[in-house]
Amino acid sequence: MFTGTVDGVTLEEHERRVSLSSGVALPVVREASRRIAETAAQAEATAADARPRASVQDWRNVRDAGAVWVRRGEVLAVLAPGNHPAVHAAWLEALGLGYRVAVRPSQREPFTPHRLVSALRASGFGNDQVVLLPCDHVTADVLVDAADRALVYGGYDVAATYTARSDVLVQGPGRSKVLLAQDDWRDHVGTTADSISGFGGTACVNASAVLVEGDAAAVAKELARRLGELPVFPPLHENAVLPASPSNAHEQPQPTFGRRQPTPSSSPARTSSPNWIRAAPCCVPQSCCSAGPPRRRHRSSCLSLVCGWFRGLVRMA
Repeated sequence: MFTGTVDGVTLEEHERRVSLSSGVALPVVREASRRIAETAAQAEATAADARPRASVQDWRNVRDAGAVWVRRGEVLAVLAPGNHPAVHAAWLEALGLGYRVAVRPSQREPFTPHRLVSALRASGFGNDQVVLLPCDHVTADVLVDAADRALVYGGYDVAATYTARSDVLVQGPGRSKVLLAQDDWRDHVGTTADSISGFGGTACVNASAVLVEGDAAAVAKELARRLGELPVFPPLHENAVLPASPSNAHEQPQPTFGRRQPTPSSSPARTSSPNWIRAAPCCVPQSCCSAGPPRRRHRSSCLSLVCGWFRGLVRMA
């Protein structure tokens, strides 16, 4: 993402708009910009590492034995979310692989994909190679059907709609869990708290529940203490960590910044801003329950779509 002006908007003003529209804390938005820049600088290595070592990209380069690694279509459709700016790094690698990309932005935060598309156009990508297509949900479904492949973000209803389709990669609501077993939980409570509140608590990889083998009440109490120490500020504050939602959220449906609204016993504190009062419902675990000895080995895996841009496109200080 350019540090200069894109379509008359500086990076600083862009980040401010993203924070105001989404409620994601400004420092978190800035970190997302940095992460996009880092993955862009590693685009060449990322594409190479994703390909089997014995494969080539052009059949004319095959020598004796090997494989040709080719994309599975021409057009990639992206139904983008608005919970965190860094998710837009996920579709940039497709451009490097030769896909034409059509992005349907989130209504909550359209600024990041707009800036990326504008910067890509300014860097030489044609109008038929990358395009921003704001549209309603019905038209978005048509876009997915018309594309060769699709990357779709959404809630449980979206996941249920597309989960059986082999041409659609569904990034539904996060269900990441933390299991504390055997070892002294005190050695891991810091990591657990970071798993809940990292990325401002807005990412799909944030922990939605904590499973405890042993004294769950003690773990919950310590987690509550650590999470309670997180500062609560309006999203544009330099020390803000937690996300916020509009002050009229109780009057009309609003997109949430976590998976569950806070319960009455965990009502969020008011910030000093009259426009933002609800902070970080996702920064409280969904549950902290006791679990008996596991009957089988639990395996936790995280698929990270480490995506990039062509080297040289991004310049960040």
